[in-house]
Amino acid sequence: MACFTRVYTVVFCALLLLAPPLMPAGAGAGDAPAAEVPPGCYLSEKAGFTLIHLEGDPATIGRNHGTLLAEKVERGIAAYAHCSADWFGLTWAQCRKNAVFYWPNVPAEYQQEIQGIAEGAASQGVRNPDGATVDWIDILAYNAAWDIWWRVSLPGNKFWWFPIRGDGEERPHHCSGFVATGEGWTRDGGFVLAQSLWMPYFLPPAHAVWCDLVPDRGNRIFMQLTAGMVWSGTEYYVNSAGLTVAETTLGVGAHVWGGTPAFVRIRRAVQYATTIDEFKDQMLRDTNGAYCSDYLLGDVKSNEVAVLELGGRTWALARTSDGYLPSCNYPWDPAVADEMGEPQGAAHGCWPRWTRIQELCEREKGNITVEFGKRLLGDHYDSASAGENRSGRSLCGHGENTTRGYPHGSQDAKVTNRSMAARMQVWARFGHSCGEPYIVADHLAAHPDMAMPDLEDMIAGPWATFGAFNPLQLTVVDRNGARAATARVWAQDACDGTRAEINITDGRGFVPYFPNGRYLFTARSGGSGAAALVEIDGPSSVDLVLSGPGGAPPLSGAQAAALVAALSAVTVAWAVWRRRAGRTSRG
Repeated sequence: MACFTRVYTVVFCALLLLAPPLMPAGAGAGDAPAAEVPPGCYLSEKAGFTLIHLEGDPATIGRNHGTLLAEKVERGIAAYAHCSADWFGLTWAQCRKNAVFYWPNVPAEYQQEIQGIAEGAASQGVRNPDGATVDWIDILAYNAAWDIWWRVSLPGNKFWWFPIRGDGEERPHHCSGFVATGEGWTRDGGFVLAQSLWMPYFLPPAHAVWCDLVPDRGNRIFMQLTAGMVWSGTEYYVNSAGLTVAETTLGVGAHVWGGTPAFVRIRRAVQYATTIDEFKDQMLRDTNGAYCSDYLLGDVKSNEVAVLELGGRTWALARTSDGYLPSCNYPWDPAVADEMGEPQGAAHGCWPRWTRIQELCEREKGNITVEFGKRLLGDHYDSASAGENRSGRSLCGHGENTTRGYPHGSQDAKVTNRSMAARMQVWARFGHSCGEPYIVADHLAAHPDMAMPDLEDMIAGPWATFGAFNPLQLTVVDRNGARAATARVWAQDACDGTRAEINITDGRGFVPYFPNGRYLFTARSGGSGAAALVEIDGPSSVDLVLSGPGGAPPLSGAQAAALVAALSAVTVAWAVWRRRAGRTSRG
């Protein structure tokens, strides 16, 4: 990743100074943690998510992971034990016994990371679902849960996520997503990729983590993380090679004994693949056939997008440089569908969402943006009933509103585009993609049979940006190049408006973990001010040059946000003009 900044607009007068900060000095994008954080790590909170930076050898990464996220690790293991018992009748002891069979197929680096997570979590008193101190077998079983579930499931089982029932309840749905690219489909020609996770509501907030992972080999990975896993678990990744990866889950195909488990293959692919084809090859290599899925892919380097559809033994790859590809647990390849015993067309329960994604993308042709992706993930239209219907058939999942009322549905939303992915940054929201809250008491009033001791209210957060962390050096100087003896500096995210004050001493300030993104930096010293719109995509140094007398009051938060929006609009308009001018010059 390039280690530089792009300065779009530099040197404003004191009239462009920000209002007082909304977050503590030097905190970057979140509040400083109460617990002690080991060297090489960073931990904070933002908009309902925990943010963590981990780096080093596998054992160190794992140990710090387990230590810093211990509470969420315990919550996550308990949730997966709950799923294993409810859906497949497996005790946690049975999950542990199944898991050890995968250990020989786990590479040494991931074995060490798993052992480190267990060590760190145990040091904080984490216990497994049976009450014993957590150990490496617990962490292995947790990571391999989807592999275990696939092995005990039968192809063609309509209720592969739940115990087989005879009450006619429709099959539960999982995730929604799409990817689009090219001048004919997106507003700026770059790709846009969106996805939401659907899981039971007793999982949050274990999954609400953004992890900036810097291993000692392979790509840097920025991923949404289910705490305690060496892979994402929620399946949203951006790596330093320019690949964005998301997933929606399919049914069950043939199991391949002795193959590499799915959780290893996806972590390996994201860590070592640099192209769509390399990702495909990593996922297909030594597969055990588990966790049949659609993987949405976007490549920053080529601007090509793809969906890799994986069955047990069958697979297909759709790719385009000018088009869109929907994904919502619907097997679009006939061979994959046949292997899983799945119907295609209207007979498939996910068909309403499949057709709705296409309808929305076709309607927005040439104008698809990140904002469109947010709206799509929060959509409640049901194509089957031709009306609003907050349920498993809408793109924003609300299983609590179905006949059965199982507490399951969307619990986040993520969108990124080509320019954001290039700097390892995403938009995300915690909770229902639409922003509506899930309140346990309201749900149980309608479905008292769904009372579960581990259910919690899920209050949606705002849309916010999240990015990988890098060191930032700030310098404030006057017009003669001399450092300002006293100065105040603020950074405002040009996307979500988040503001933070940065500590400045003798004209200089250093932030060891500053999130990638586009920022409006403003400085004030006496009656002078400065501002610069800067893109941060690696270790960076920013100089702010004070200009002119001032003394006018700083802008309000609303005025500052309007300024950021205006500057961003100018930048986008310039990019669109250049693209259209280039198209015209090509005839």
